[in-house]
Amino acid sequence: MQKALKALAVLGLIAGIICLVLAVTYMGVNSDLAAILAGIGVLLTGEGIFCLLHKKKAPKPGKPVYAAAFRHAAGLPLAEGVKCRVESFPDRLAISAMNQVFDLPDEKIRALSVLTQKEVEKQFVPRLLWVRRKTIRTFTRYLVVSYADSPDEPGRTIVFHLGEWNVDKAKRLAALYKDRPAAHIDL
Repeated sequence: MQKALKALAVLGLIAGIICLVLAVTYMGVNSDLAAILAGIGVLLTGEGIFCLLHKKKAPKPGKPVYAAAFRHAAGLPLAEGVKCRVESFPDRLAISAMNQVFDLPDEKIRALSVLTQKEVEKQFVPRLLWVRRKTIRTFTRYLVVSYADSPDEPGRTIVFHLGEWNVDKAKRLAALYKDRPAAHIDL
């Protein structure tokens, strides 16, 4: 993939240079055509140089690909509500809280997903001469990490409670693990 992008950038650079040479050639004959060719040449040359200089770099082994903080709900030997730092590395998922670090290798992770629980509560609110029925809907969101030691083993989960301020962070983290193969269980 990188080689194809590099080849495309070099091709764009060459096409841009050709357009600039043609623009100089047509300068005295047709000034409108020369201006159009010069614009296209500058655009293609600039794009080619930009693509060659700004390669997407692979993350360093010691640095996380993505990191965020969530509140623990269940699944780890921690109290409910403890703030955890969840970091995604190229080879593992690290969860740290209260001077403890829990490493989960990528091959054990089955899925990361954001789930929403909807609760509906119906209340009767007294009014001056009548009673009105009121419906209250509450949405609670969770980040659920499901993992297992082997594909034949039943999965376990780690659950984090999400507030409104970190739902997008959880969705970005879950997107990193969206292409996980499903576990194969023979019955």
